[in-house]
Amino acid sequence: MVISRDNDYAMYLYTCNRCRSCAVEPSPEHRAVCPAYAHFGYFAYSGGGKGYVGQGILEGKVKPSAQAAQVAMNCLMCGACAAACPPGFDINAFVRDLRDHLVGAGFYANDAHRKLVENLRRAGNPWGRGISRAELPAFTGEQELLVWRGCRERMRDEVMPAVAKVLDAAQVRWGVLPDEPCCGAPGLELGDRGWFEAQAERVIAAINGSGAGRVLFLCPHCAAAVGADYPLLVGDVEAEPVTLPALFAELVGDERIMLTGGPEQTVTYHDPCKLARWLEEVDSAREVLGAMEGVELVEMERSGEWGWCCGSGGVMAAVAPELAAFTARERIEEARETGAEVIVTGCSYCTEMLRGKSARRQKVTHLAGLMAERIK
Repeated sequence: MVISRDNDYAMYLYTCNRCRSCAVEPSPEHRAVCPAYAHFGYFAYSGGGKGYVGQGILEGKVKPSAQAAQVAMNCLMCGACAAACPPGFDINAFVRDLRDHLVGAGFYANDAHRKLVENLRRAGNPWGRGISRAELPAFTGEQELLVWRGCRERMRDEVMPAVAKVLDAAQVRWGVLPDEPCCGAPGLELGDRGWFEAQAERVIAAINGSGAGRVLFLCPHCAAAVGADYPLLVGDVEAEPVTLPALFAELVGDERIMLTGGPEQTVTYHDPCKLARWLEEVDSAREVLGAMEGVELVEMERSGEWGWCCGSGGVMAAVAPELAAFTARERIEEARETGAEVIVTGCSYCTEMLRGKSARRQKVTHLAGLMAERIK
């Protein structure tokens, strides 16, 4: 859907008083809320600033252009602006439609942006790469859990071995769909709403047709797309969606799995944006960490719903690499200040981004890996 006065967020474009809460906290410290505003220093890059662009387009005062696309795409879709907005305007929906409007008019932020969209349409994922055919149990409809790996995990197979170890130890019967389609989230973030909707229909059909009662989403982006975006934009899946931290907390709480003691570690938890803000999932991972003997959790200053993005949100590490690197370094420094030995997170994208931008090579691990190490 392109920018329109008929959309619910149109009121936001005309009633937002530019209080700048979407850019900085209204506190004496005036800490940045928006990574793009913090990096560039211009209000135009904040949620409210992008609202000016949208209002200008509606009034015919701003023409679609590459410059407008650069403003729209220099945004990690971390959702912090919407969480901070006092009236609760849906800034996320507006930014996505602004991108769709610009891409539909043929304007991209850069060649990388154009290439990613072309890959979506040609190969079915942003990277244009084939999917690995790892030998995993096929879901037959009789198992307890359908595991939805997501495109990244299907290409790299980094988290699945640890997840499989945990599920098997808990005697959870599980399986995967060999021909699992992309959830469509990259299309929604990159500016191809039509591609997203087509993929969402495929996913809904695949899950509903599988006979699954519960679906475990390894990727927070998939989980947020199916759990938060689908119901508003396309429709619901019949199965119960569950995130990885939530399932781990459930298995520990039900004593289906016991965690053994291990080396004493001080850790800090980085909240994936899609879990913390799209799905309001902040407690489960902390419950799991709290159940691990020898693990001490120390919180970063910005955590939970107010956590700072890792920099890779919205497939932006390729489209806006400078913004992504700046944001990651900010987060790593914040983690370092806690004194924690390890940064733990529940997202493969966050894990990769924080590892890659840590000058001191601070240890970063996925929650699934830490769980697998401490199974009794």
